[in-house]
Amino acid sequence: MLTPEYAAKLTAFVANGGILLATVRSGVKNEDNVPHEMTLPGLLHEVAGVRIDEYEALLERNPVRFEEALGGGVFEADRLCDWIVPESAEVLARHETEHLSAFAAVTVNQFGGGKAYYVGTCFVEDGPVRAIMRRVLDDAGVERPVGLPEGVNACMRQKGPERYLFVMNHNDHAVELDLGRLPPCRELVAGAPAGAMHQIAAGEVSVLHWKA
Repeated sequence: MLTPEYAAKLTAFVANGGILLATVRSGVKNEDNVPHEMTLPGLLHEVAGVRIDEYEALLERNPVRFEEALGGGVFEADRLCDWIVPESAEVLARHETEHLSAFAAVTVNQFGGGKAYYVGTCFVEDGPVRAIMRRVLDDAGVERPVGLPEGVNACMRQKGPERYLFVMNHNDHAVELDLGRLPPCRELVAGAPAGAMHQIAAGEVSVLHWKA
């Protein structure tokens, strides 16, 4: 759901240098759950730089080819598909199924000082999502203090110079993190200094603290 007021805020956010990520079926309805009477993506049309003339449910998996800007490769999509026609947007990925080959799957539009990404389908695996998010995070200047293995996620909190990195290992095996890019830090769960290579046991959480 998207109101005109909130769409205006998103548009201004991007124009002023922000990074927007919209996904399939974004902005279709108003606050009363009624579809907007306009071509999709409706109120996001200008900032996204695309139009969507039609959409469909994918009954079979559909191959999507990523451009080199996203690292290349072919990945499977399923469930939903917007038929994206780029206007001012750059195409980052295209559908390969014959009846969809004229349409983009992922686009990015330079709008004012920022960018708006539109992802018009759902991917089966995590790989293509990670590729898109790496590009989005790089554009947004989001700091990634450590590389994360598969099955591990992290979030960081800060207060003044204090940094706290919460790392969760969802795997059924231990993982090792390279902390070489971080200043000397302390692992708060164990209450001990963390080494340059830090191990987290299966299913465990580690809290790392340092000062910037």
